[in-house]
Amino acid sequence: MAETTGMVPAGRVILTHGRSLMALAAARSLGEHGVEVIGCDDSPMMALSFSRYVTRTFLHAAKIDGEEAFIASLVAAVQAHAPEDDRPYVLMPIHEDTPMIARHRHRFEPYIKVTTPSIEAIGQVFPKDRLVPTAERLDVPIPPTRLVDSAADLREAAEAIGLPLFVKPATATGGRGITKVDTPEGLDEAWEVAAASAKEGAILAQGMAPGEDYCLTALCQDGHVRAQMAYRNLETFPGEGGFGVLRETVEPGPMPAIAERLLEPLGWTGVIEMDFRWDGDPDTTPKLLEINPRFWGGLFQSLESGVQYPWLLYCLFVHGAVPESPSPRIGQRTKVPLLWLLGAIEDLAEDTGRFEQLEAAWREAGQHLRGGSWWQGLGQLTQALWESILPSRTRQRFDEKWQRAAEARAELFTAEDPYAGLGLLYTIGYLIRNGRLPEEMRR
Repeated sequence: MAETTGMVPAGRVILTHGRSLMALAAARSLGEHGVEVIGCDDSPMMALSFSRYVTRTFLHAAKIDGEEAFIASLVAAVQAHAPEDDRPYVLMPIHEDTPMIARHRHRFEPYIKVTTPSIEAIGQVFPKDRLVPTAERLDVPIPPTRLVDSAADLREAAEAIGLPLFVKPATATGGRGITKVDTPEGLDEAWEVAAASAKEGAILAQGMAPGEDYCLTALCQDGHVRAQMAYRNLETFPGEGGFGVLRETVEPGPMPAIAERLLEPLGWTGVIEMDFRWDGDPDTTPKLLEINPRFWGGLFQSLESGVQYPWLLYCLFVHGAVPESPSPRIGQRTKVPLLWLLGAIEDLAEDTGRFEQLEAAWREAGQHLRGGSWWQGLGQLTQALWESILPSRTRQRFDEKWQRAAEARAELFTAEDPYAGLGLLYTIGYLIRNGRLPEEMRR
């Protein structure tokens, strides 16, 4: 457990989802500004348990066991951990629990400030299916999108939108259940994947907009952007549609203006992350794909780029104003340990052409062997085997990706917080306490 530093804290903040890298990044931002941080989760041995920026942690009821049990136990814990003096006291949700806590903020606010946008604003853009009518009403550019209720609906949507398209559950996070479909034959399988992941809720068919994936992150006050930074994912895992594991900070171009067009009518106050498809040309219009009404997977990227969102969010809700923030450091890169490497070698599994080359080489080597040219045949077969395991073009792509990530700062394993990596043990703690693996591990 991390210990206090002796510094007089500016206030006390409870961070939820303490197992996550997002919570770890938030704790660092707040702790470096003298804020006392308490972490919580439904799993012991969370990442925040080992962070030097966290004074203590506690457990609450598991969200998967029901919203009411989770909220009731969190309200009780908020009361139990309230400061005895008049310091500011803040609840800062981190992940998927953000809308849930926003929906029950009236139960928390007698005891603590809650840093979520209003549930009314969230409900206009989240889950993903809510964004479509809101964007159309406010003239915000989005790719052609349809809600589908069956595999037959999906096939009709594909005919109207065209291929390729993405099939995604409205509540999907981290790429779960999202499939890119390039051919009509893949539509039925994509529907089954999305339906299995969604369980309940809408499924979307969304056309492919030109360009690459960009992420705009922002802190807003009454719908106006007070701080922002943008990044793009150089590598994702798993594959296309997954979450970013190698990131780079970029110029935001027209994205902040589009954000205000959407968020000002909603009176958005709090953090937000917006996914765009864009070609990077300031003269072209980015297309908005979806919104996360909470902190984002690349929060570490934001901090390393100089934008201290958790601290700025704290100031907004405690002092009513956002301090001036430096301009983001363009070109800053970060990576998620191990996962960026898995993304880089994913080409091996996808390069099916190498097996065709091996089959052709086998036939040609056989001709040499039958003709008596043993050494020539064996040499050719050995080379073909090596190329089938790791083809030269795949090795070249891997080398390029390795060089691209070489200077990126690694999330989790940092000299400033050396023991936080032990938070990976939360999987064991969760299994012992709840008798099952965490949902993110099961999927």
